[in-house]
Amino acid sequence: MSAWEWLGRSRFFPLQAAVAIACPRFFLRRFYDSGLKGITPRRFTATLSFDVDRKRDVLALPSLLEQLARHGIKAGFAVCGAWVDRYPVEHRALALAGCEIINHTYNHPNSEELCPGRFFPDLSPEEMRREIVLCHDAVVRHMGVEPKGFRCPHFGDLHTDAVYPILRELGYVYSSSLMAVRSKQGGWPALMDCGLVEFPVSSCPMHPHSAFDSWHSLERRRPW
Repeated sequence: MSAWEWLGRSRFFPLQAAVAIACPRFFLRRFYDSGLKGITPRRFTATLSFDVDRKRDVLALPSLLEQLARHGIKAGFAVCGAWVDRYPVEHRALALAGCEIINHTYNHPNSEELCPGRFFPDLSPEEMRREIVLCHDAVVRHMGVEPKGFRCPHFGDLHTDAVYPILRELGYVYSSSLMAVRSKQGGWPALMDCGLVEFPVSSCPMHPHSAFDSWHSLERRRPW
């Protein structure tokens, strides 16, 4: 096993994060050129996704869809069931546009607007399951599609492996909740022990250690 393969598969996250932060070109070059032997082609494919966490995110959807259509781009949208129930028309437009719909829980613990004071990893397995099922049902009811993917609220440090058995039981195919620098495969999609695929999140090729998250980017005093 090469040093890079060890770095990607180990759980020594501080070292992997340090490489991504200090040498992003090296990280991405090795990341894009490696792939998963027998699983992924040796070429890079980018995916684009948006989290619809807040009311202002929902209200921005029509304009965002217009911009995506203008450039011929399809994207994924991680939606919260509570907002889907309150704004079915805006969310239905996502499905009609052929976008990938990702389950982002019903109340997005700890959303200041929907569920303040609670964090998804602190929920019991029963509470986690209820959040996922309620969102799934809202999406099916109002959008006419069944989500096959899940994203943990705030993802990154608030992701928990405890959600994988629940997703598997509910018939989900993938999760997209880990940051690229925290994934076992150095950022490539990885098949987890439970049979789900984890698609890590990052912002752009030159900043693989971070993500364009509105809370971190707009509301923290020193955003990455």
